Amino acid sequence: MLDVKELRRQFDLIRKRQSALIGNSDEDVFPVWILLALASATEQEVATAICGGPYDGDMDAIFVDEKAVWIVQGKLRGVPGKTTESAKAVRDFAALAKYLYEDPKTPSNPEFWRHLERNTRGAAEKFRKASKAVRLRDLPVRLIFASTGRFNPNVESDVKNIVKRVATQASISLLDFREIAQHLTNYIRDVAPAVPSLRLKVVSGELRSATMGDSTLQAWTLATTAEQVASLQRQGGEQIFARNIRHGLGDKVHVNRAIRRTLEKEPQRFWFLNNGLTITCESARMEGDDISMKGAQIINGQQTTRTITEVMRGHSASHPARDARVAVRVISFERVAQLVADRLVAQVVEATNFQNAISKADLRSNDIRQIELARELQARGYLFIRKRGKQESPNGLNFLKYRITREELFTAVAGTLEESIALREGRTPLFDSDLPHYDRIINMNTDSLLAAWFCWKRVNSCAYGDSFKQAAKYLVHYHAFQSLRTGVGQFDRIVKRLEQNDQDVGYCLDDIIEAHFAGATQSYKANRRRTGKSLLPKPYHQSEKSSGYFETMWRSGKCTRFRAQVRDAAHDLRELLKA
Repeated sequence: MLDVKELRRQFDLIRKRQSALIGNSDEDVFPVWILLALASATEQEVATAICGGPYDGDMDAIFVDEKAVWIVQGKLRGVPGKTTESAKAVRDFAALAKYLYEDPKTPSNPEFWRHLERNTRGAAEKFRKASKAVRLRDLPVRLIFASTGRFNPNVESDVKNIVKRVATQASISLLDFREIAQHLTNYIRDVAPAVPSLRLKVVSGELRSATMGDSTLQAWTLATTAEQVASLQRQGGEQIFARNIRHGLGDKVHVNRAIRRTLEKEPQRFWFLNNGLTITCESARMEGDDISMKGAQIINGQQTTRTITEVMRGHSASHPARDARVAVRVISFERVAQLVADRLVAQVVEATNFQNAISKADLRSNDIRQIELARELQARGYLFIRKRGKQESPNGLNFLKYRITREELFTAVAGTLEESIALREGRTPLFDSDLPHYDRIINMNTDSLLAAWFCWKRVNSCAYGDSFKQAAKYLVHYHAFQSLRTGVGQFDRIVKRLEQNDQDVGYCLDDIIEAHFAGATQSYKANRRRTGKSLLPKPYHQSEKSSGYFETMWRSGKCTRFRAQVRDAAHDLRELLKA
């Protein structure tokens, strides 16, 4: 059943990120969300596609990307599945395909165009550009009628025929409450745009499903060819790896070089020397010699798939590598509750991804909060790298100003919670599910996370080229951030001004940091012989006692002028933030 409350929560998050582009109503956000679930586009791009309102020609959004022209009509109904959309409304929507293929200068229905011209959100101009893309660039047409109600099955088959008669490259999809529920599940887990239904030719193996463990799980163990594996990636695109814990690692990894060598030199032995693929899907069916999979995800074997695809590109159609046998496991979650499926995916990933080492951070990379954080940061101009490996440059994201890795962000934030966690314990504990650090960090508000990250960046900048400061930077980061928290606060305003490259705000922050470095120097000189021998800066600052020594020194008369420097900088910063 569709979780309307969760759907509207996602609308709220999109509206928060795109407040300048999207109206206040859920009816405005719904078509944007549909495009995010189906098309390869950013929020900024699809937010500009809205044209819903009076005289919209039954179109809530018109969007053109590199692959298709998208026309979206969205209907939010009170109770999911209760209302049946009228046959006339659906047929009228299907008729739009005809107008896309007409020259606007000689339309068959001039009234349609006069109607669109009265729309205040640019429907006529958007439709004109869409028509031009269809006629001159031969782009496919994707009509999407999405409703939280339902559709009459007879009408669905009827309108598909209407659209197909207009052009073979045109199609119409009617998404009812059940399909929207599935798209919502996928969107939350970052499997968006949706992976199309895929077919894989089976050359040997079990041609029927088997009950695995209990009556809800179905699985197939089969063999296919390297050529067929490459076709999976071509059909599914990058999104077929969305639930994998990493990106592609490339040929720099020994295991991947070995996969390539076996495929090229000994393809007949590939089956014996490679673990193959594990694919999860929403449902699967055997159809002759093919297995058809809906919502397929390669959760193990990403490196194998990518390497095979690269090898296929470099060899002729007759190369023996194309017929190399590849082992495939297909697991269907058709009868499994979503939370159970999520846990099982995590367990399978951890148990089977052992050819290339995995870390605690890898295993947390698909957490829903990290996915939401990545989306929010992207809308604010940041690229948050939550997965290890080679990541393709996001399409149309030239506006991004900052790049943050998960380790960098977590190190910065952890350093404001407990001094020197990352220095003393390393980064691994920050992502360990048995320790409290991860939940404390990931559940903080975004401005607090970014304030910690900006502070950490400036601490590192101040410490550059100075070995003592490099040793003391974790201690200074913690205490400088506490002074910033208590003396100024207003992290949202600080972050906004730093994002605008406000140098005066940056200088105030630097003054606070440099004062604490000076205090750290005094503390080290006074306490480095406490253990009976003179400690070098790095082992001294790695000691858990160093923070206590610093606090004592900071309160003493020797740090009076440094404390005054912090007070003055905090005062100046508060004044700047008032402007």
